[in-house]
Amino acid sequence: MFLDCSTFDTALSSICEIFDVREDIVLTALSKAINDEEKDIGVILDDIYFSVINEIGLPNNTLEVLWFHGTRVRDINSFYECGILTKKEIYPKLYLLLKSLSDGLETSGNYINDSSVSAKFNINDEGPYD
Repeated sequence: MFLDCSTFDTALSSICEIFDVREDIVLTALSKAINDEEKDIGVILDDIYFSVINEIGLPNNTLEVLWFHGTRVRDINSFYECGILTKKEIYPKLYLLLKSLSDGLETSGNYINDSSVSAKFNINDEGPYD
């Protein structure tokens, strides 16, 4: 089972499968969460979590969490076509994209985190790793 948050519908469908409940039950639990715009986002998320757990309970299966952020792609569909690429593999495309985004910007000056960047000049220094 995967939690697919690509769209609202895929997220809802995934949650129903994970908790083994119908959509109307999940939607009812979510509607009971207090959504007060004055609250901090962390408090709102806690309200949603506790509302769902109180209404539905915990999932019966053990959960395994995998998290990936897509900072190395322009189009999410590239994951389906190419998979997750290493820095060395994506570098040529990423370089061209960033170069096009920076056209016209001043290129001189000091970067506050330059020591962090200078440690990453090796093209082979980052995963994903097996």
